[in-house]
Amino acid sequence: MSILDMENIVEAPKGVLAKPAMVYEDKHKLNHLQSRAKSSLTKIGQVAQAYEALNIGKFDNAVYQSLIAGGLSAIKNRLEEETNTTFESMRLRNESMRRETLEAAYALFNKLKGAVALLKDSARSGTVGDLYSTSFPLRLITISENGVPEITAQAEEEMREMCRLYLNTPEEVALFGKLQNAASVLNELREELEKHNTPIPTGAFGTHPVEALFKQAFEQKEGKLYAQVPFVKWAITADAERERIGRRF
Repeated sequence: MSILDMENIVEAPKGVLAKPAMVYEDKHKLNHLQSRAKSSLTKIGQVAQAYEALNIGKFDNAVYQSLIAGGLSAIKNRLEEETNTTFESMRLRNESMRRETLEAAYALFNKLKGAVALLKDSARSGTVGDLYSTSFPLRLITISENGVPEITAQAEEEMREMCRLYLNTPEEVALFGKLQNAASVLNELREELEKHNTPIPTGAFGTHPVEALFKQAFEQKEGKLYAQVPFVKWAITADAERERIGRRF
């Protein structure tokens, strides 16, 4: 988590910051997206080959964007129309030949359909329940004029934006600052306790250490938290007491 520079935050009217303040960029999530992007780039060649085998035009960025946006049905309709138009123009009435031609076109179309499915699978998260389950947006890949799939600098920046968190209002900034201060104090508190080897139980079911620390170190009176003196004395003497009784706790 980055440290927010409070002095550089400019407020706009109606409780909104003139410029959102970025406080965090998730590097692990970004690495995940970049890995999905790399995997997707390797699959586009199969899509290009399958499309060009249909002989209905060049595989370019417009075609690619259409395919990943669900344009397969339009291509299937186009194949049917072109096949029927060809037979009509040649005044052919052989239905058996028409069916065979359509079946051959459908076989090629199914190869394209399968290649697109593999491409979309490569962009998805690897496993169900993945911590970073965000799929890579295939639209961020573009096909250059030379037919090469690439991720532009602008697309790379958009991918980074997916991994960033911003504060948008003065209220968010104020609360974030207080939480940062609290986190800093808690970190110092844990470091101090670790100096004395003070045991901080996490509970049988994995209770969060901060929760365990709060329960032991603070008491609540009239809606406010106060430090517990018995906890202070116990924390300081815990290590020595453990030595005295033979580390039985």
